[in-house]
Amino acid sequence: MQRLLVVFALLLPVPGAAQSLLATPGEVIGQLDGLVLEGDQYFLDGWACQQGAAASLKIHVYAGASAYDEPRGQFMFEGASRFLAEPAVDERCGAGSGRYRFHVAIPEHVLAAAGGQPVYVHGLRVVDGVRNTALVNSGRIRFPRPLADAPRGCMASLWTDAAERNAYPSGNAQGQGQPWVYMAWVWRETPAVETNHSVSVARSQDLVNWYNTCGEKLALPLTTASRSVVDPIQTNQGVLNNVNVGFDAEGRPILTYQKYKAVYSETQRPVWTTQVYNARLEGTSWTIHEMTAWKTQHVLEGGGSLPRTPTSVSYSVPRVTNTGAVVQSFSRADADTAGSPASGNWTLSAAGPALAVTSTPGASIDYDTFTRPVPALPPEARVQETRAAGWVTPFSLRLLRPRVQKEAIVIRGNWDGDGNRAGLFLPKTRTFLLQRRDGPQRFSFGPATTPFFPLVGDWNQDGLPTIGIVDPVTERYYLRDSLEGGTADVSGTGGIAALGATDGPMVWDTQDPSLTNYLRWESLPTNRDQPYDCSGRPLTAYQPSETTCPEKFLTELVLWRYDPITKAWRSSRVDRAWGGSSAAFDFVVFKRHQLVAYYDADRRVKIAIRDGEGPWSYKVLDDQFKGWDSHNYLTLEVDDNHDVHLSGDLHGHPLTYWRSRGLVASSFARQPMVGALETRATYPRFYRSPRGDFLFKYRQGASGDGEWIINRYDVRTFRWSRLFEQPLFGR
Repeated sequence: MQRLLVVFALLLPVPGAAQSLLATPGEVIGQLDGLVLEGDQYFLDGWACQQGAAASLKIHVYAGASAYDEPRGQFMFEGASRFLAEPAVDERCGAGSGRYRFHVAIPEHVLAAAGGQPVYVHGLRVVDGVRNTALVNSGRIRFPRPLADAPRGCMASLWTDAAERNAYPSGNAQGQGQPWVYMAWVWRETPAVETNHSVSVARSQDLVNWYNTCGEKLALPLTTASRSVVDPIQTNQGVLNNVNVGFDAEGRPILTYQKYKAVYSETQRPVWTTQVYNARLEGTSWTIHEMTAWKTQHVLEGGGSLPRTPTSVSYSVPRVTNTGAVVQSFSRADADTAGSPASGNWTLSAAGPALAVTSTPGASIDYDTFTRPVPALPPEARVQETRAAGWVTPFSLRLLRPRVQKEAIVIRGNWDGDGNRAGLFLPKTRTFLLQRRDGPQRFSFGPATTPFFPLVGDWNQDGLPTIGIVDPVTERYYLRDSLEGGTADVSGTGGIAALGATDGPMVWDTQDPSLTNYLRWESLPTNRDQPYDCSGRPLTAYQPSETTCPEKFLTELVLWRYDPITKAWRSSRVDRAWGGSSAAFDFVVFKRHQLVAYYDADRRVKIAIRDGEGPWSYKVLDDQFKGWDSHNYLTLEVDDNHDVHLSGDLHGHPLTYWRSRGLVASSFARQPMVGALETRATYPRFYRSPRGDFLFKYRQGASGDGEWIINRYDVRTFRWSRLFEQPLFGR
């Protein structure tokens, strides 16, 4: 019931102390919570009562305007408050427990007649002498259009408020052998997480031209009017801004998100829970699948980084394994011990129309491309550091797997016979992009459905390297003797080492580096956007405790690496680091190099790089940690030229950006980017377009009032420019 007490306190029309029971009936009060789409049926949810009267009320629903406006709105249909309400509503109604809640189906003919118009709901008095008041939130949402006219994925948001807003997008995701890249997002009306709404999706083949899944081109910037909503969730319905995109074994995109589920009854008070849902594109329409049956509610409220609570939940997107199984992970905190599924990895019955958690755990399933087993980390890697006596808040153990290049793999070859030049392989489309003397050369090679890795080598011994591909699971390879697509000149299975390849992942590693490397440190958990004092107590306002007891916030930063030759884990101390915040460090394995970006003991941004098992080299950069929460993370990536790009420590701050010359820590220096719309940056991220462009995305502005900017890097001129001039999302 905690969530209801909080939410209704926020949204009731007259804030203040609870009202006592009234001797005579008073005003008609209530609230339209929003619209809920269950299957193919829309419902109006909310509550209504006449103060002091323990009676159900009829409700009248109007379109366009209220019954008291001029011109008057159009009456559409009636319903009733039939269900028992929660204590917060009972207290407002002032007549004890009552059936004040409504959950009313919207007739199909109403959608056809009033789709797109504002919704007004009036509670009808049971005792004369007062007005039939329009409920709170009337006019702020719209009637949806019939699903036949605006199917899932092709409807506009139902929210109509004119307040500032911004989108929270996912990363881009592309299925194996699929031409489309998908992006999901939710809209937010204010800085508070409870105002998230409207799970949406769009797709593109170049990240410039965007379409909904009905084939309609979407104008940029994307807004709430863009026809791209999959689930028209309203505000205060428990959707978090972590909607992401995965795929099943047939390449169908799946959006994973959470929202509240309410169960109303005439005999007991409402039951609120949080459940995880997968929306899958099946043919040309999206189908919503409820994946969990949990018993508790993960209450979402407030701004900043949300702290972990006893009811917190988390989940991954579905992923396809080497064997074609579809696996998804779920995690629940301490309070929910009876619901299912339990925390862990689970296989999904994903064939045909079914999409549900099976009874088979997926704990031993390998998600990645290498199938050789890797032993678990040794126990000593998980032993936490000793803290000063009297410290209040325990540090959290952080184990970070590295990011490795799998969506766009950088290669090098002497393509023109006059020196090594950059190259790129895009596994999803089997596309090679080679930087040659006379310009970029692009071609595709190999079957579409297998996640191949690239190879570079001089297969016919003519003095010039060409390309090949290899399936890392079966070691089936296909080689070309010329730099173009077509039929393989040589193919075979096994014996990769004997081919004489000079570049490619199977040359760099015999096992997947994302499984054989961990970066380990400890940090304090998030305290929203606030720090801790010198005894480890969370503060509610900024205090410079890091300057009075800095040693209490430090941690050992250690790399654990599995050696497939000795079959043992080995550790390498990277540095003493700052652990006073939940802001994440970044860790990338690129070919034989390990790269770590972190905050050092003086809270300075620092880069550490080593080649293989060699010594670490370092560079302290010109930025000192500006925040306390997870927004101020660091992010780095390696481009086609083997230069390293780094950004971070941003939460509404001027954009920070550094670049190296090659894999050399000492060469890092602050660099300009584009120079405009870089004053209030948050959420920096480097990534690749479907064509291999090196991109950088960030939000300019603030939560509830921001724009998303995308820059493109030219690897030939070493300059950044806008991918397109207008923001990706508008307000």
